[in-house]
Order: sequence, then C-alpha cells, then structure tokens
Amino acid sequence: MKEWIFVIMIMANCWKGECIKCFQCDNVGNPACGESFKAYQFPAENCPGSRYKCGLQRQKKKGEFVGIIRACYLLGSLNLPNETDGCQEILFHEHNDTSSFCLCSKDYCNRTFMLTASFALSIISASISAFVVMCSLRL
Repeated sequence: MKEWIFVIMIMANCWKGECIKCFQCDNVGNPACGESFKAYQFPAENCPGSRYKCGLQRQKKKGEFVGIIRACYLLGSLNLPNETDGCQEILFHEHNDTSSFCLCSKDYCNRTFMLTASFALSIISASISAFVVMCSLRL
C-alpha cells in the first residue's frame, strides 16, 4: 500500500508541472541517440520526481565510436564536483576515462550539449583574436 501512495505522490507532482521531461536513451541501444540525435525517435519522459535534472553524457571517442547517454539524474546520486546547470569534464577512475557531463533543468534540454560560459567565452575570445590578426594583416 505504501508503494502506491509514493507513486501517486510522484504522479501528482508531475501533473503539477514539478517534474521535467528528458530524453532517455543511449547510442549503444540505438544509434539515433548519438551525436546526430534524432529527437523525433525518442519521446521525452517525465523524470520520477522534482529532485531530478536532465543529463547528457558524452564519453571519449574510442576508435570511431563516441558513447552518448541521455537520462534523468537524481541530484546527489552522481559523483560530480557540482550539480549546477552546465557541462563539466569528469574522470572515472574505475575506467581511467573522462567524459563530458552536462546537466540542465528545463524540459527537453538534454537534446544537445550545452555551452558552458567559460567555453563560450574562449570561443568568443578566439574569434576576436582572429579578427584582430586578419585586420592587422590588411594594414
């Protein structure tokens, strides 16, 4: 009986709009979940509660394969330095491997990788530097 009460409470929270919708797939099970994501093949699902965020994990390239996982993640359940929205590089000691891990808290937000502020700033800086160099070469 207690299990049903728990399920009803979660469903009530989701109906009130407190749960986010995330894509949940991996490209091992379906290549359409990979880097060329085909969202129309994957209906987004409600996360099971309000303490969840959407996540997108991109594992380092091994040969021609890049592992991609899209899922709901319970806050506090991951071994991440922080759980704010944005991307970070994570080292998995048991596999001696790194992955890009992005968290977000809006419906459907794990469709693509999000730019972190520092990454976006570095792209802008590089673009400005290239522009200045091009302009100085014309003089």
